Amino acid sequence: MVPDTCLLYTTEAEAQRRGCDRVTVSSFTFQAPDFDQRHGYVETGRTLGIPGGHADVHMFKPLASGLTH
Repeated sequence: MVPDTCLLYTTEAEAQRRGCDRVTVSSFTFQAPDFDQRHGYVETGRTLGIPGGHADVHMFKPLASGLTH
């Protein structure tokens, strides 16, 4: 498993263990919003005006009772 993916799954599992039922993240367009979307995160909005013509992409993912990967 790719280290970034392993870290994401570990973080989601820990959030769930602590009673969280959802996760929100943001990623600049010059970073890796596609990574989050490939792992079930849905874009909920963007903050425009980041220098260089970029945006801050806001995403959401519900955590199911049992994480599936």
